[in-house]
This record gives sequence, structure tokens and C-alpha cells, in this order.
Amino acid sequence: MPQEQKQKKKRVPITALTKQEICIKKRENLKLRDEDLAKEYGLDRSTITKILKQKDKWLAIDPNSNYAKQKTQKSPKFPQIEDSLASWVSASMSSGNVVSDAQLQEKALELAQLFGIRNEFQASNGWISKFKNRHQVRSGDGPGAPELSLQQFRHGYPELSPHLNSRYLEQFKTTGRLIEGTKGAEFIDGMIPRENDIVIKRRRADAFYNTDLQMILESRNIRHIILSGIATSDVILPTILTAFNRDMTITVVSDCCFDVNEPVQKMLTDEFFPKQNVMVVRLDDILKGL
Repeated sequence: MPQEQKQKKKRVPITALTKQEICIKKRENLKLRDEDLAKEYGLDRSTITKILKQKDKWLAIDPNSNYAKQKTQKSPKFPQIEDSLASWVSASMSSGNVVSDAQLQEKALELAQLFGIRNEFQASNGWISKFKNRHQVRSGDGPGAPELSLQQFRHGYPELSPHLNSRYLEQFKTTGRLIEGTKGAEFIDGMIPRENDIVIKRRRADAFYNTDLQMILESRNIRHIILSGIATSDVILPTILTAFNRDMTITVVSDCCFDVNEPVQKMLTDEFFPKQNVMVVRLDDILKGL
């Protein structure tokens, strides 16, 4: 008579908020055994141990966020990479280090090589984005907050040459627009910088040209930039080209960009940017990743 096959125990999906609760209970009572927590929550002891190993991550989540209420049911396609990378991120963030998308990608590929699955695993931008969402990783976070760019000129436009050959810049000089201290040069409602935001004043279309943007990004170990603004062909494009030549990862939020020439806007976001390995997303995609 064939031996009866042992039935595999069904996985119990739990929310990130429950994992936070488990970590809090353990923190408040160090004598509490993993076995006791496993029995209380109907989980395997190994699951409790795994949760507690990433306690810094679970204790840091916002209990009111949508992420906190999501149940993790679907197993990741590459569990060895997922677990190892999550542990590495947790250790890095606990040490106060900033983890960028480029670092995540590099470490993931290193792990894939270690596990012998480098040919199967590509560490695509999509996979990195989903990993960050699953583990609530916010790349590039560190002291301070997001950088903002603001184009302004001094009275008399001393930044613009008399021999200017840019119609984009010439229009400001001709119409007297974007002078420091005037209404048209201020941030609009909804874009007013917060207390810790860094404002970068630029005098040309390219946000990198003669500004301290590169220095700020490097000091924070940020290699991934997200761009939006007006106009796509005059401002976003030259900034992308500079970032591309500096080997940065670039994302453009298409529905937060505008160009007066609609066919040009469509050509850039649908064809040119993707060909330059620029990730083109919508605002909803960005918000889901936060």
C-alpha cells in the first residue's frame, strides 16, 4: 500500500501591519518565544523568525498606509534573491545608509550570479519597482527631501548673452518673464517647497548646467532621478541627455509633462525616451511605489 503523501501546510497570508504588531510584541517582551507568537497568530515558527529578522523594516511602516493593510499572498518568482536582497536592504537602512535603485539593481544581479540564475534574472526596472513596493523601500531617501528645480533670472537678465541663439530663452527676455521676486517666477499652489526641500535655481533649460544638482545627488548617493515639468522638448529633454551621459537611471512622469507641440510630446514620451532606456510612467505608477 503506497505511503500517504504528507499534505503541505497552506500558507497563511498576513498584512504588513500584523508583522509590525508581532515585532512590537517581541520588542516589548524579549522573553516572548517565537513559538508562542507562532501559536498566537497561527503561523509557522520559521515565519515568525523571518519576520523578526526584518523587524527594522516592519517597525518603520506607516500603519495608516495602504501598504500596511495589504496581504502578501503571491510568492515572488525569485525567492532566494528576494529574501537576500530584503535582508541586505534592511541592514543598510538600519545603518543609516541610503539605497538607490542602481544599488538595488547591482546587488540583485550580484545575488543572481551567486545563486546561479543570472541568465534567468535581469533585475529590470519593473522588477526593482515591484520589489520596492513589496518591501516598502524608498530609494534615495536620506536626510532632507526631494530636490526641486526652479528657473529664475536676475533683473536685466545678466545670465543671458546678447548673442543668445535660443528661442526658448529669448522669449523670457523679450517678455520680461521669470525674474526673481515676481509672481510668474514663484512656485504655484501645490508645488510650494516643504521645510526640508532643496530648491535648485537654474538659469538654463538643462537642470544640471551651472547648478549644484549633481553635487547634491552625489552627496546623497542618488543615481535615479524622476523628471516632470514644462516643456518636454525644451527642459526635460536636455536634462535627460545630461543625466544619460552621467550614467544615471531616469524616469519621466509623462502626464506631469507638457509641450505646446503635441506630436513632439508624443514622439518623445512614446518613442525617443524609451529608446534611450528612460522609463516613462504615469503619476499613478509613482504614487503606488511610494
